[in-house]
Amino acid sequence: MQNKHLKPFVILFPLILALTSCQMEADYLERSPQLGQDSVSNTEEAEQTLKPPAGHKDSSPDEKLDLPQNLVPALVRVQFDPAYGSFYPVSGKPTQNPVNLELTTGYTIAPPQNVTPYKEGCNFKGWVKDYPYPGKTFAREDYWNFENDILTEGMSLYAHFQESDKPDKKPESTELVSPPGSNGTSRVYSLHIEDVPKVTELGLSPNSQGLYALFAKGVTKEEGWYNSPQYMGNCWATSASQMIYWYQTRLNEFGKNSTVTQPDTILELRNWFADGHGGFSGWHIEWALEKYFAEFYPDRLADITTYRRDGYYFSRQTLSDILLKHLSRGDMCGLTAVNFDGGLHAMNIYGAQFNADGIVEIIYVTSSPTLDSEEKINAHQPRLYEYRYNGESRAGAPQWLASYDISKDGYTSTTQSSIRNIYGLDFLSVDQYQ
Repeated sequence: MQNKHLKPFVILFPLILALTSCQMEADYLERSPQLGQDSVSNTEEAEQTLKPPAGHKDSSPDEKLDLPQNLVPALVRVQFDPAYGSFYPVSGKPTQNPVNLELTTGYTIAPPQNVTPYKEGCNFKGWVKDYPYPGKTFAREDYWNFENDILTEGMSLYAHFQESDKPDKKPESTELVSPPGSNGTSRVYSLHIEDVPKVTELGLSPNSQGLYALFAKGVTKEEGWYNSPQYMGNCWATSASQMIYWYQTRLNEFGKNSTVTQPDTILELRNWFADGHGGFSGWHIEWALEKYFAEFYPDRLADITTYRRDGYYFSRQTLSDILLKHLSRGDMCGLTAVNFDGGLHAMNIYGAQFNADGIVEIIYVTSSPTLDSEEKINAHQPRLYEYRYNGESRAGAPQWLASYDISKDGYTSTTQSSIRNIYGLDFLSVDQYQ
């Protein structure tokens, strides 16, 4: 991507965001036949109240609001993440999934209603903008003040817990009735996926384990994939930028496809998201793809396919059908996963292996690390991780375990050693332009 494409957009971004954010959400649902109008978001269960800015009295619609200087009111996404805890809803099972709300800038906001942040043995201290890694401390001014702080941009707020001899009482909740297609539980979601091929009819040869491998176009286990470092909390930007770079190379816009490297163009794409959106964290891959395509590929938005039902993760059969359908076409995949530590993480799936029944057994993933020094960045060795489906996790949910020693890269992270479940998949396809 050339710099001449970046500068005009950075200048026009606030206006573009104000004009397009509402339409993007409508277009997203209309464009996703797998979800359509039947899609359910946990936003619907979190009743939200917008208040006027601090010090502002009730006024007529024509009265000018006391907004921060140069702030254009716009609808933005605010994500409330339980971080290392869980959300206990008034009705339903506890979940580590975040609550995403569409709120208007220029006002104070209220935290999610009908859900209680909870972590065993801890007190809930409040909501913070920086991810509360274990051992991290926060001053009083670091907590979001719902009475006085004005929302100025999309952001994530994280629940901060502190160990205590007198911990919070565990919240009570009633059972949630399963939605249609949820496979009999409140969290596992099954979809009927059309046009899923039979893996044994794709002309592939099984390996010694009887498994069939499929990869995105131009990708093998040895080359064609990318794994660049990320900014703190901006895994979504890194994952999206790697997908976009793959897409652009497929369109021959960057010449020959790179091998196992960290091309500068990926970092430039990642910086476009971070710079253009203030470097905040917590957005989703499909949001990033849509924003970028709306600017540079407005006639190709149909090349983005998203499968998501917030608050639910896919049954293994549904996950298998989705991956088999898209990887057999050579599409590029991004995923949003919940890890064993309860945090969310955005990654890329570059390939998978299926058994003869079309059930996925192995996924090949890049999990971009957060590196906090130039020395670590220079020492980082890009790695394609092999995750194997391994029955039941400690929490009773399907899990994926990586088959490598992550300490070889000089850092450790639970987000790079295990995936509890996968509840968001995004694909890019260039078939119609080949």
